[in-house]
Amino acid sequence: MEKLLLIALTTIMLSACGAEEGITQVDEDSATEAVENVEDAATDDDGSADDSSTDDGSTDDGSTDDGSTDDGSTDDESTDDGPTDDESTDDGSTDDGSTDDTDDDSTDDGSTDDGSTDDGSTGDGSTDDGSTDDGSTDDGSTDDGSTDDGSTDDGSTDDGSTDDGSTDDSSTDDSSTDDSSDEEEVVDATVCTTGSDLGDIPATYVNALEKYTTTNSEYMVYVCTQDTNGDGEADYMVVESTNQPEHESYYFADDNHHHEDFDFNTNKYKYDAVHDGSQRTGPAGQNMIEEQTVVMKMPISPQEATNKTDTPYGTIGLAINGVSFFNENAAPGDDITEELFTFDQCSGHPQGSGLYHYHVDPVCLIRDLGGDVTEVSHTESGTTYNWIEDPGTNAGLLIGFLVDGFPVYGPVGSSETDCNGAAISASSIDDYNGHSHCTGEFDEAIYHYHVKTAEIGGTHESVFWITNSQYFGVPGVMQR
Repeated sequence: MEKLLLIALTTIMLSACGAEEGITQVDEDSATEAVENVEDAATDDDGSADDSSTDDGSTDDGSTDDGSTDDGSTDDESTDDGPTDDESTDDGSTDDGSTDDTDDDSTDDGSTDDGSTDDGSTGDGSTDDGSTDDGSTDDGSTDDGSTDDGSTDDGSTDDGSTDDGSTDDSSTDDSSTDDSSDEEEVVDATVCTTGSDLGDIPATYVNALEKYTTTNSEYMVYVCTQDTNGDGEADYMVVESTNQPEHESYYFADDNHHHEDFDFNTNKYKYDAVHDGSQRTGPAGQNMIEEQTVVMKMPISPQEATNKTDTPYGTIGLAINGVSFFNENAAPGDDITEELFTFDQCSGHPQGSGLYHYHVDPVCLIRDLGGDVTEVSHTESGTTYNWIEDPGTNAGLLIGFLVDGFPVYGPVGSSETDCNGAAISASSIDDYNGHSHCTGEFDEAIYHYHVKTAEIGGTHESVFWITNSQYFGVPGVMQR
C-alpha cells in the first residue's frame, strides 16, 4: 500500500509539472495492477506473506501452492511415505511405503540411499514431513508452476504413477536383491553355497549320493565336494542339511504341518522286548525339532581304517533325508534302553539343542523310500495303540552314509541279495555290522553297514540299532 500511495503522489506531481516536457504520465490503474501483482506473487492464498514465513517449516521457493498445504504434502491425497530423492529420479524404485530388506546400500539411479529404509524414514539425512530438501521442493522435484492437485511434478506423477516411465508401486529397486530370488534357498549353506554339485563326486558314488538331493523335497539337503588344500582336487564328499525330516513327528512345533500327536505309551508295546516296567514313557522333556546346519565331510576315497576309532556321542552320519544318525549309546548318565521310550512315531527324537536324530531303524523314512513296513496294533485295557515297524526285509534299501564314507543299508534280516540277485548270508556280517558285496547303487563290491538286527551286534537287544560302537573306515569331519 505504501508503494501505491507513492505512485499516486508521483502521478499528481507529474500532472502538475506539465506533460509538455515529454514526461510520460503513469496510468494509476496500471500502477495499482502492478502493485497488486507484486502482492499476489508475495502472498499465499491464505493471506500470509511467503517472503519470510514458512509453510509448516518448509520453504516454497516461490512456487504456487494453489490452496494446498505444502507440509510435506500428499499429491492427490496419496501418501508418499518414502525417503526424499534429493532431486534424483527414482528409476524403478518402489515408492509405496514398503520396506525393501536389501535396500540398505543400494542407489536409486545414482542418488545415495545412505542406508535408509522405504517406510517413511529419511534418505540422505533429510526428513520428509515439512523439511526442506536441500533447497528443492518437498517432493524432490521442481514445482515449476505446476499445480499440486494431481498434477505432475516436473513431469512425473506421484499417486501410483511412473517415475521416469516405470511403474512405481510394483517395480524393484534398481538391481536390488528380491527376497524371493533363486539364491535365497542356499543362503544358509556353509560349504555347498551354490546348492548341490555332483560334478567332482567319484563316479561310483554319484548314483547313491544323488538320492540325498531327491529324497527330502522340503528342507535343505545338498551334496557337493570340497578342496581344502587348494590343489585343485576335491578332498571331501560333502552332505549338508538343516537336519529336518519330511515325515510326521510329535517333536515338530504345533504350527508345523508335520506335527502329529503321539501317545508315548505306544512304545511300551513297540519295544516290549526291552520294556521291563522301570522306564518312563513320555516325550524328551521340552526338546523340540530346531533347524540347524549339519555338515558331513566324507573322504573322497573311503578306506578301511587300520586302527578303528570309536563313534562319538552325537552325529556319526546322515540319513538320506538329511537327518542325523546317532549310535546306540545315550548321553552319559542315561541308558539308551530308557531313551527308547521317548522316541516318536518315526523312531526319532531331538536332543537338548533340538537336533533330531535316529538311534534305530528310521521306519518312516523306510516307508517313504518305498521299503517294507508292517502296520501293528495292540489293544490294552480298551486302548488301541498303532505303529509301523520294519519287518527285517529291507537289507537292500540305502538309508544313508556314515562320516567315514561307507553307506548304510536296512536290517540284514535273512533275505539279503546282492546286485545280481544272489543270496547273501547274514553270517558274513563283521564286528562293525557290515560286509562287502555289490548293491543296487554300487556295481562293484563295496563295504557297507547294515542296521543291526535283533540277533547281531551291540547289546543283542531286539532293537534295530544304527551301528556298532566303532567306524569301519577312516572318519572324515562332522560339523555343526
